[in-house]
Amino acid sequence: MMALAVEFSQEIFNQKNTITIIGHSAGGGAIKQAAIQGAFEYIKPNRIVFSDADYADYTKTTWDTYIKQNRSSHRLQTPSNP
Repeated sequence: MMALAVEFSQEIFNQKNTITIIGHSAGGGAIKQAAIQGAFEYIKPNRIVFSDADYADYTKTTWDTYIKQNRSSHRLQTPSNP
């Protein structure tokens, strides 16, 4: 598991001029609220990471309210699809 974390963290953090939003656990709720409130329209993150943070409708709401409309600026990445 640690090797996977190192692999993904290198991919995420070794990029120039990127903004990465990471929410761990209940932090997924903060990501959801930022998407709903339109904060990402100003921040324009390149990546949004849910780290063990997909509770209730956090991911779906973020997808529906922000990512779906801005897909070209996001690279969706999961452990099974690096």
